[in-house]
Amino acid sequence: MKRCCVFLISIVFLAILGCKPKAIDFSRGMYGFLAVDESPAGAAAVHLALTTYGEKRAVRAELKGAGPPYIVIDASSLLGSKVSLLRAMEITLGLERDDGEFYAVSGEIRANSGTERRESAGPWSVYLPEKNPNIARVILKEAEYFTAGADNFFILTRKVDNALEAGKNPSNLIIYHIRFLDEKGNELAVNPKAVFRAPEGFGEEQ
Repeated sequence: MKRCCVFLISIVFLAILGCKPKAIDFSRGMYGFLAVDESPAGAAAVHLALTTYGEKRAVRAELKGAGPPYIVIDASSLLGSKVSLLRAMEITLGLERDDGEFYAVSGEIRANSGTERRESAGPWSVYLPEKNPNIARVILKEAEYFTAGADNFFILTRKVDNALEAGKNPSNLIIYHIRFLDEKGNELAVNPKAVFRAPEGFGEEQ
C-alpha cells in the first residue's frame, strides 16, 4: 500500500511539472515571445531586459528616444492552435524612471487579427502613482478574433507621456503579468518557451 501511494504521488508530481502555465509572470525568466518593432517612422529604440521588483520578476522596456515604442506580444506562438479561442488579453503595466518621479502615461494595445492581420486597438494607462502598476484589458470583437496559423499578435505602444511634455526623458515601461482569456473568462494555457516568430512583412520600413 505504501509503495502504491508513493507511485501515485510521483505521477501527480510529474503531471504538475508537465502542465503549461496559464499566465505569464516571468518567474521562469523567459520572454522570447516579446519583440520590438523599430520600423515605424519615429519609433523609439527599446531595450528589453528581465528585472526584479520586490519578489516579482518583470520585463523592463527601457526607451531610448522620445518616439513611441512598439512592443510585440506574440500570442500565436504562446497559444498555438488555442489562439482561435482567445477573446481578451489582460496585461499589468507599470512605469519606472531613473529620477524616481512619476508622470502619467497612456497608449494603445493593438491587435493584428485574422489572415489579413486587421488592426484594432484598446487603451491602456497608468495615471496615478498609487495605481502604478495598472491592469489593462483588450477585448476582441467577433471580427477581431485571432486565427490559428496566421501569426496574429498584439502591439503595445504609447501615445502620451507627460514626462515628455515636461521636457524630461520618457518613462520606461514595466510588464509584470499577462493573461489570455477565452469567451468564459477562463485563462488559456501558454507555452512559456515560445519564441517570437516574425510574420511576413514584419519589421519592413513604414
